[in-house]
Amino acid sequence: MRRTTPYSEQRIKRLTLKRRLGVLFLLYLAYAGVTGILLTPYRVESVSMSPTLSPGDLVLASPLAFGPRPIFFRNPLRGISDPRRGDLVVVEAPFHERDPWYREAADSLVRFFTFQRLSVSSSRDRLSSVSVKRVVGVPGDSLYMKGNEVYIRAAGSSHYLTEYEVSGRVYEAETGSPPEGWPDFLPLSGAVPETTLGEGQYFVLGDNRAGALDSRAYGPVDRSRFRARVLLRYWPLGSFGIP
Repeated sequence: MRRTTPYSEQRIKRLTLKRRLGVLFLLYLAYAGVTGILLTPYRVESVSMSPTLSPGDLVLASPLAFGPRPIFFRNPLRGISDPRRGDLVVVEAPFHERDPWYREAADSLVRFFTFQRLSVSSSRDRLSSVSVKRVVGVPGDSLYMKGNEVYIRAAGSSHYLTEYEVSGRVYEAETGSPPEGWPDFLPLSGAVPETTLGEGQYFVLGDNRAGALDSRAYGPVDRSRFRARVLLRYWPLGSFGIP
C-alpha cells in the first residue's frame, strides 16, 4: 500500500524548497552586485602578459575603477578614475561585440553555479577579445615603437622618453625578436610608426611583446572598452599579491 504524504508535510517541504531557492537567489544577487561593481574574478588564458602573469593565473579586478557595467545597461556607469600609464587592465579589443543582455544574464548564472568554470557566452570563445593588457599610452601622448620598446612624448612635453621612464609602475616586458626579415608593418614586428592618441584613446600592450594581440595589431583602444583595473593575483598562492 502506497503511503500518502499528509498535506502538512507536503506544505513544509514546499516552504523549505522555496526558502532554499530564495537563499540561493539572494546569494546570486549579492554575487552579481559584488562582481559587477566592486571585484570581478578573472582567469588569465594566454601568455600575452608573461612574465607578469601566466596562463591559469586568477586575478581580482575592479569594475568600479573605470565604470561598472550592469547587465541591463549597454554602456558603463561612471567610474572613479581613468586608466593610468602602467595599469594592468581588463580590456575589450575593438572588434569585440557584447552579447545580448539575456545571454549575459544566463552566463552570469552559469558562472555563479559552476564557480567560474563554465560559461555560455559566445564572446568568451573569441581569441583575446577580452583580456588583460598594460596601459602604455594615454590621451594626448605621441608615441612610436622601436625594438619592442615604446617611446613616449607626453602632452606638453618636447622630449621622448621610454615607456618605463614615464610609467607610474615598475614592470618588465619580454621583448624577444621577430623572425629575420619580418617587415616592420606586420604585427609583432616590434615597430610602430609615430602616432598621437586622441581624446579617450589609449595604447595597450601585452608584457610579452613577442606573443600578444594588442594595440600594435588593432590600434588604440577607446575609454569605453575598459572593463576593470587589475588589483590582485590570488592564484597560485605562491604568487599571491599585487602583480
